Amino acid sequence: MSTSGRWQRWLWPPGTVVAKKIWISWVLLVMLGALVPLLLWRSFVPSADTMRGALYLSLALLPVHGLWLWRLRARGAWAPSGPWLTYGPVKRWAMGVLVLVFCAAVLWIDLAITLPSLYTRLWGMPSQQATQVQPHRSSAKHSCRHQLKIEGIRFPLFEFCIDAEQLAQWPAQPLPATVLLRRSALGMEVLGLRLVRPAPPSTDDPESGNPQAAAALQPALLTP
Repeated sequence: MSTSGRWQRWLWPPGTVVAKKIWISWVLLVMLGALVPLLLWRSFVPSADTMRGALYLSLALLPVHGLWLWRLRARGAWAPSGPWLTYGPVKRWAMGVLVLVFCAAVLWIDLAITLPSLYTRLWGMPSQQATQVQPHRSSAKHSCRHQLKIEGIRFPLFEFCIDAEQLAQWPAQPLPATVLLRRSALGMEVLGLRLVRPAPPSTDDPESGNPQAAAALQPALLTP
């Protein structure tokens, strides 16, 4: 059996109608689109309008998915199976609500993060923003442990990762920085940042100036 044949048997059994194949492919595409930004990059910050619009659209798409399943069931191409058949009415209602919440969350990630981030990468304009950053040690198990918190960015799915050695070299107080961005109408992607640190006093002239008045622009730190 060829590789393509094995993949087709894994995705759907022989005799699956085309309408069900399209539905399975759509569900897998939506799930993959939601997983990619969470696993590979977390450098995009959607705008408030994008997040709000994605919420409304994801809720509006839920009845469309329900109607799609109802039509598949009416044609005999789909039917509930597995543990669902053993659930009582109350448990079915509870599981139905959880499934709806999960589907809405997945659609929201696709519409608020995945698609806007791709749009911003393709058509966004380079930009810079002066701000402050502060080292932060995360306790989350599935995110980078050493991060930089950027002032003005409070999106919970955003992370700027650094290594432990970089974290140990920096003071605990906020440091001025220039954030390198790519902006679009849908949000912004953080490409990197340049830290601005006080320049050390000159060894040639110990009397010259206040070291806190001068600043050295450090090489850019790029997002992973």
